[in-house]
Amino acid sequence: MLYCYCSKGTRKETTNMAKLTKTQLTNMRRDEILAQLAQFLTDEGEEVLRVSGNAIAFPTVDAEGNEIFAKLTLSIPRGDRSGEAYDAYGEAQQYQEHLEDVAANKARKEKEKQEAAKKRAEKAAAAKAKKEAEEAARAARRAEENKGE
Repeated sequence: MLYCYCSKGTRKETTNMAKLTKTQLTNMRRDEILAQLAQFLTDEGEEVLRVSGNAIAFPTVDAEGNEIFAKLTLSIPRGDRSGEAYDAYGEAQQYQEHLEDVAANKARKEKEKQEAAKKRAEKAAAAKAKKEAEEAARAARRAEENKGE
């Protein structure tokens, strides 16, 4: 059984696939996918609620036992206004590159942080050595002065 959606948003049963618009076909496919997701979650023991035309939600519990809701919103992108179709493969590649950039930046910042800590430690060690040398020199002068007396 096929359903289509008219401009008013009401669902109508249809058997003629040739007369369906792209929007109707997209809405039908979105409903099928949402029904599959809802069935899967129901089979897993979840209470599934249809909260909008393109979303379902189900109650769950966080780590502390508080009830929260997970909401799944399904979109079927068509592409941009220039007519270019949506490219999920290209978007996935861009996202992978983004993750790699984030990881590289994190590694670079961590390396810079470690280098700065090393420089601080070297500076502190040099200051400590200088202070110890000055104290040793003062102790030697005092010893010299005490010897002379």
